[in-house]
Amino acid sequence: MATIILTGGGTAGHVTPHLAILPYLKKDFDKIYYIGSENGIEKEIVERAGIKFYSTPCVKLIRKFTLKNLRIPFTLINGVRKAEKLIDLLKPDVIFSKGGYVALPTVIAASKKRVPVIAHESDLTVGLSNRITAKYCKKVLTSFPDTANTLKNGEFVGAPIRRSLFAVKKSDAVNYFNFKKEKPILLVTGGSSGAKFINEVLRNSLEYLLKTFNVIHICGKGNLSDFLLPNGIYEQRGIRFPRRRHMRNARRVEHAFRTFKP
Repeated sequence: MATIILTGGGTAGHVTPHLAILPYLKKDFDKIYYIGSENGIEKEIVERAGIKFYSTPCVKLIRKFTLKNLRIPFTLINGVRKAEKLIDLLKPDVIFSKGGYVALPTVIAASKKRVPVIAHESDLTVGLSNRITAKYCKKVLTSFPDTANTLKNGEFVGAPIRRSLFAVKKSDAVNYFNFKKEKPILLVTGGSSGAKFINEVLRNSLEYLLKTFNVIHICGKGNLSDFLLPNGIYEQRGIRFPRRRHMRNARRVEHAFRTFKP
């Protein structure tokens, strides 16, 4: 058996795919650890799944002129040093990165320690973190064939889609949310962290949209509002992340790790 470190974060989209492939990873790795940020969303998600969590200093690039970006080189150096110490402690055979600025210190440290890294890019266009770290990776797995073609070490494996999504019936959602059966369902999301502009536009348009649609609005953690329609039909619920999921195409991801079994 072997040891693997998972890394990535900043938003839930960089974290939950790890949970999806856990059942497959456990076939080949008896020790699974996670390295994330000190105060990120990934800590709560990962620890709930029973994975031992470690943190490194991380800082996100703000894509506009601000003095806060001056901290990036110093924080990154500290983060890499901390990640190197964790790699020495945990002795991984391979590291899997799901991207995001949180993964940068660990991936760079892994390169310095000569630990192989496999990354996964979910988007059609490679994100900033994976663009930076791609040269440190043995492989960059992708959700789209065209994305793999833009990378020297790219390999198309497909998108992390939970198998459970194909097992749920539409009638289950209609009953759970108490929807009107004759209306189609419209899902609106700004990502796990939410998007203020999308949230505001959606809430201001609900009275019009609800004439035609049942609406599910994923507003992001901490973005619930005191907004109410006159007839009180805008109901808000705090829904926690599920403990475990499966992943379509996960076996193809699993095969990518077999190269690094000791």
